[in-house]
Amino acid sequence: MLVVVSDGAHDTLLLEWSEGPSDGVTGWRYRTRVWRNARPLEWGPWTDVEGSAADTRRYLLEGLDQRTGYSVEVRPVLATVEGTASNTVFASTHHPFNIPEMYPAHVVEGDGSTEWRIHRLSWVITIPAGMRMTAARGAAGANAVAVFDIASNSRLTVAFAGARSGQAVERIIRQDDSRQPARDVNALFDQIAASLRRVPLSTPIPYDRLDLTGAAATPGSYAFLMSAGDTSSAIQNFGMVAAGSVQLRVHPTDAHGQSHVLFYDRVEVGDSFDYRTAPECVHRFRVTADAPSRTPRTYGIEHIRSYGGRCGPVDDPAAAVRVELFWDPLPGYEGPDGVRIFLSDERAGAGRYRLSDGSSCVIEVPPGTQVIQDGLYILEPDAERPDVRAIVPLIDVETSSQLDVEPRTCEEVGRTVHPSASRDVGAIFDQMMASIRVEPVE
Repeated sequence: MLVVVSDGAHDTLLLEWSEGPSDGVTGWRYRTRVWRNARPLEWGPWTDVEGSAADTRRYLLEGLDQRTGYSVEVRPVLATVEGTASNTVFASTHHPFNIPEMYPAHVVEGDGSTEWRIHRLSWVITIPAGMRMTAARGAAGANAVAVFDIASNSRLTVAFAGARSGQAVERIIRQDDSRQPARDVNALFDQIAASLRRVPLSTPIPYDRLDLTGAAATPGSYAFLMSAGDTSSAIQNFGMVAAGSVQLRVHPTDAHGQSHVLFYDRVEVGDSFDYRTAPECVHRFRVTADAPSRTPRTYGIEHIRSYGGRCGPVDDPAAAVRVELFWDPLPGYEGPDGVRIFLSDERAGAGRYRLSDGSSCVIEVPPGTQVIQDGLYILEPDAERPDVRAIVPLIDVETSSQLDVEPRTCEEVGRTVHPSASRDVGAIFDQMMASIRVEPVE
């Protein structure tokens, strides 16, 4: 019986198998099959499990592609004879900078600090160290999702909608596995329930038709209006969407024919989205008015900022140009190397960020901390500190403490720490400065 375990890494998966012959076995082999666009490619060749012997029962697959699905099998080798292949298991690697996700039938293992997103929802949990879990929808009702302890098959149910959204609403504790008789599953579930927090899901939805009439009545179409309710005010060129747009009209079915009705039903005032016409041109908006549940959906919006450059009109405004509405975007924006870049005046939680556009300094914000990048300030020349030409202030949201970093040399310029009864902000700033790396933008 083969099991594939993810610890949240973007390029590794752990293989473990519990059955198979021992007599005459000289080693083990594995093979993988990559999935692209929800379709499996051809199986790769059978490959030796390096250093394996008859009693080998685990192997770490390394160097895998990020955000990729893999089918995996193992089989024994008996001298020159190939044994019978194991069951086929599907598993996925994760994005290196996003919260890893728990999918149904996928086995994940916690480390006590890594957060996991539950099955494409806006709620995340921290799994205790060494605990293996999986997730399932349907087993817990229409507005809830269940996470299961693999060892005991005990279940914890979390509501993701309604009055109790984000709460652990039910638990079923079953007889634990005899291999770990001392495990207190109820206490482990207590830890998971206490870790629950909402982190909006970044959801890209593709569209390919800017409707110049403002109707947005066909799948894959959308429109931006300059005047609320007035379709004659529709933007006439997809490269010209900017601060003047006050309404978004969007068909709930995307350019690929996939319906997002359920997703759009959950969009609320205060949610944000990026309108991406290209990697180099992004406009960020905030929802100011809900849309009735009909087609098309019409949301009141306000422009927050544009970034990335290379925005402008195109020669054929009616062309079928692929764009994305990227809902609930992560803080900052993704640079060409995949590292997110702080946006000024925006809260940023745990993750790796470049201090500012063009800076070579990449810093890590630790879990449980939110900071605001407060701009880039050019300083007057100082004979005593000639290397300090500018500062990027990072403000701790909870305490308003401030850490100033030079965006060229990556050195700390100064800090102001305000006392907190619950957090050692000075130690957090020490941790952030210890994490800083010089990573020039190519």
